Amino acid sequence: AVVDYSQIETRLIAHYSGDPVLSQIFREGYDLYEYVAREILKYTGTSEDLKTKDKAIRAVAKEIALSSFYGIGPDKFAYRLRLKTGKATTSSEAKRYLNNYFDMLKGVVDFRKYLVQKLQETGCYQTVFGRTLFFKPAEFVHLAFNKLIQCTGSDINLYSQIDLDLYFKSAKLDARCVHLVHDEALFEYTDGYEENVIQGIEYIMAERYKKLISVPIKVEIKTGENWGCK
Repeated sequence: AVVDYSQIETRLIAHYSGDPVLSQIFREGYDLYEYVAREILKYTGTSEDLKTKDKAIRAVAKEIALSSFYGIGPDKFAYRLRLKTGKATTSSEAKRYLNNYFDMLKGVVDFRKYLVQKLQETGCYQTVFGRTLFFKPAEFVHLAFNKLIQCTGSDINLYSQIDLDLYFKSAKLDARCVHLVHDEALFEYTDGYEENVIQGIEYIMAERYKKLISVPIKVEIKTGENWGCK
């Protein structure tokens, strides 16, 4: 089984910032990239078309949703859009996308400012797990936000894999996590164990974080004979 955390970075951004728009998107089970495509890029097609014939538009929406959070300027953002779509994007167009996005998510902007102020005072910040992250002054403005989100995501994945290993052993399931790639995990298990394995994965990797993370954590699970079947 291949298990992938769905939009984990932006879900954690919603949690830390408390932004009402971003939080509502995830609480209502909406696809953030589709939301961005419709609100920022004014896409009017169907959800299915956005994932198939119009997937280049979805790729732009994804870049807007992710790149903008980490302090990428208009020039670099325009370059990334050109790489994604193969079409020329001017810096002024890229800047407009970023500005419109942050006009929509003012809570994220406010949290970034709060984080910088907090780091200037203390030099550190705690994740939702109580782990204290320390930052150098040069990291305050551009790197701290990224580091906070990435470290929290890594904690979620790490603690989940530890607890899943304990679950598999206690339930006497012939299953194991054999590989981790960023926020994707590859599990193998003996035939006949799939139902219990999948139930354990869904609860331990997602459901149990309801009391800790203010928006739902979601995992997407695909099964097959090998990794290539995903």
